[in-house]
Amino acid sequence: MLSPAASEVAPGNEFSVRLLVVGAQNLLRLPLTLHFDPSVVRVSSVRVGSAWAKGAAPTLLYDTSRPGELVVGLARLGREVTPVTGGGELLRITFEAVAPGETDLILKRFALLGRRAQSQSVDVRPARVLVR
Repeated sequence: MLSPAASEVAPGNEFSVRLLVVGAQNLLRLPLTLHFDPSVVRVSSVRVGSAWAKGAAPTLLYDTSRPGELVVGLARLGREVTPVTGGGELLRITFEAVAPGETDLILKRFALLGRRAQSQSVDVRPARVLVR
């Protein structure tokens, strides 16, 4: 889930949204695409969350080149790596409020992948941001 589920912020201010997981089993890879209205908010930074603290640091790649879209690839690579199990913060995304308006932060092409690309079921809900 994205947390907080709703945010209100003034133009020019930054705010963070955390991608949280509950009940993950042997998570090693996290590909996702996040959609939003680029006239309302823009991505400032993307950081690995605390759920990845045990074991080697995962590789984080992200792309913000298309307006209104954040593409993320986050993975622990190698044979002898420690997977994420249980719950916690997978990712922290910081946005800047650009102009007054409202936008949903919508996760698309989102997957929790384990060894051999085994996918786990997910229930994804959007978050809403109000800039005024």
